[in-house]
Amino acid sequence: MSKICKNFLYKFDFVGPSPQLFILKEIRYKSILSSIISLIIVLLSIIYTIFSLNEYFKYNNPNIIYSKGNDEKTKRKISIKDTLLMFQFVDSTYLNTIRNSIAYFEANYLEVFNNGTYNNISLDVEICEFGKNVDNKYKDFIRDKTKFEKTIDDFYCINYKNDNLSLFYYPNIGYSSIELNFILNNCDNYTPEKLQVLVVSETDLINHNDKENPITPNYDYHLSSGFSSLEFTIIKYIF
Repeated sequence: MSKICKNFLYKFDFVGPSPQLFILKEIRYKSILSSIISLIIVLLSIIYTIFSLNEYFKYNNPNIIYSKGNDEKTKRKISIKDTLLMFQFVDSTYLNTIRNSIAYFEANYLEVFNNGTYNNISLDVEICEFGKNVDNKYKDFIRDKTKFEKTIDDFYCINYKNDNLSLFYYPNIGYSSIELNFILNNCDNYTPEKLQVLVVSETDLINHNDKENPITPNYDYHLSSGFSSLEFTIIKYIF
């Protein structure tokens, strides 16, 4: 190998061993092998850098991170009509739908304020129907048959005639909630212990690889505990 070629390779040698003494006025012993290794390292570093920058600017694999304020300082508010809430009575054995001839719901919207005042608004409960009390945007993922072989008209919904109602929590001001009262008409076939409430609410999914529409609407089922014939039962459901 010519002297010129060797001198050129020596310029890229930065992994050669460092002796205690100067060799040819250099503090590092340079060789052909270490120069080649150094060039390979430089080339691999350049390739990796180009690949990383290309992936970064394409941004095909984003990680979407979300958080929910659950402290005593953050104001929280959600419009009731913009979310999904369906519910029904079921028997505890087979989860069969219990119709309103046996049991039904009465609903109230409550606003409670720290200054001692409150508002109580009666809400209408009716069979769920798209475009009436269930937004049409949920049609795509609530099919003809939902979980447990139930259709949308097996559930009850609230008719929000007042579009301004919202669930909120304002620190040091107050909060709102929906109260569903359980009315049992006929105890011949079912006792409270044999009944539960099945609630369907929106639980969105996140697709980390979809840059245009990363949030996909979805729903989840929640089965309450049973009721009691001897005690007053309160079941709290938090959106």
